Amino acid sequence: MRRYSSSPALGNTVRLKLDSVTESLLRSATSRSGRSRGFEVFFRVRDHLNRFPMFRVMDNPNFSKSFFVTVRFDEETNLKLINAKNRSGWCKTYEVRERLHDHLIKFPDFYNAEMVEVIPNNFD
Repeated sequence: MRRYSSSPALGNTVRLKLDSVTESLLRSATSRSGRSRGFEVFFRVRDHLNRFPMFRVMDNPNFSKSFFVTVRFDEETNLKLINAKNRSGWCKTYEVRERLHDHLIKFPDFYNAEMVEVIPNNFD
């Protein structure tokens, strides 16, 4: 297994480069959900880490046009990302990009996840 980065994954913020396909899927998802790009990436990567802890790379993206997004993760999600990147041998940025792309393909209408967590059960 080839390691893409030998540096430690410091900090909760990741800036990643997106290919045009992932950018298009992300743009559609943000227009449906009403969330910012950063929050959309955060929710999707966190959900992907919970659903697919043992994930393998899907394909090689084409970066003829590239777009950037910066995401800040909470401590729990950041630790899951670090564990996932250590298992896979990838850098944290690559782990986030691949998980985001896979989640956008598998769950295109994943836009109500925030509502489930925010709205408390007030049926007293």
